[in-house]
Amino acid sequence: MATRSTLLTSTALATAVTFGMMPVGYAADIPEGPGPAYALDDSLPAVSGLNGKIAAYGGWQDDDVGDGGIGGLLASLSVPLGHSFGFQADGQVASVDSDFFGRVGGHLFWRNPATGLLGVYGSYEGFDDTDFNAWRIAVEGEAYLDMFTLRVMAGYEDLDVPVGTVDDSNLFAAADIAVYLDENFKASVGYRHMNDMHMAAAGVEYQLQSSFFGGGTSVFAEGRVGEDDYAAVWAGVRLYLGAGEKSLIRRHREDDPGSFDETARIAEQRFVCDKFCEE
Repeated sequence: MATRSTLLTSTALATAVTFGMMPVGYAADIPEGPGPAYALDDSLPAVSGLNGKIAAYGGWQDDDVGDGGIGGLLASLSVPLGHSFGFQADGQVASVDSDFFGRVGGHLFWRNPATGLLGVYGSYEGFDDTDFNAWRIAVEGEAYLDMFTLRVMAGYEDLDVPVGTVDDSNLFAAADIAVYLDENFKASVGYRHMNDMHMAAAGVEYQLQSSFFGGGTSVFAEGRVGEDDYAAVWAGVRLYLGAGEKSLIRRHREDDPGSFDETARIAEQRFVCDKFCEE
């Protein structure tokens, strides 16, 4: 319980650090209520142009089996497919308590940046030190409601767990409601059911006012609390490449579609392995 309390405290501190990195006077500029993010334009393409992002992060996870550090790199590349469609490829390498993890994934989608997104998603992931691996296929959607974004994903997952009683095949789902308190600052809360686990989720992301390479730089912090005393918290830096200078809300709606906190997957997969792969 002491470790879990420390994790929850760390989540609060990570959020405070993110707020603390805002320029002086920024808080006073946050609008009292939602306002137009930018002029809604039905003529915008699904993806503004070839663009990508790279994130580096680190944190800690705890559960009823043990705890350990997490950290890694996550990269995505988004490409337009004509005017109304796009594709995004995801890749990840990470370490969980000194165990290597890898993942590849992809999104094929229709999007109107003025209203929302509909698409399909697939991924494959696993650890190199066990026979544990997983693949998923799903449908996903986003609705853009002024300064709010609703995101949902639902599909099928197959977990290749060599021993134990965990269900090998499950329906999985994820949902977030995000609010842009400013065009460059997003806060979100949500729900996850992945790896046969129920979890609550929360996160923040803030885009810095300047970038050293003409793209965008943001800082983020995220956390999870779930079944079997599971908890995790992490924070990192994300670089946006290839789309020029624009606000965070425009990047999320005009460039790369969001992912459901792939940084968390490594801790969740490790948790399942801790319980079942090494019995």
